[in-house]
Amino acid sequence: MANPLWPASLPQDVLVDGYEHNWGVGTIRSQTDTGPAKQRRRFTAVPRPFKALTEVDRTQLATLYAFWRDTLAMGSLPFDWVYPPTQATVTFRFIGDEPPRDRPLPGAQLWEVSMNLEILP
Repeated sequence: MANPLWPASLPQDVLVDGYEHNWGVGTIRSQTDTGPAKQRRRFTAVPRPFKALTEVDRTQLATLYAFWRDTLAMGSLPFDWVYPPTQATVTFRFIGDEPPRDRPLPGAQLWEVSMNLEILP
């Protein structure tokens, strides 16, 4: 079964201000009694944390909420979206109990939405 796609009516790019990506940790490190610590690869593929910030209007905020709540079962299911640096479609998932957070922007009918996601291997 194919993953749901990020809705076309929502912004397809993220804002530079809230963008943060990390390559994930796939190693394990062990301290030794003497000498340098030992380190080795633990996994061949790891989820990679991805923080995104976007601005939406009222209609888009409702679309995002419905997508998260209904399509993604309160954010528990993965979805496909374009990864900004490469423009390739990759699989994302909301991180655990961290739903999107929104706040109104002053002087505009826009909301800033922050999302803590992970890119799945």
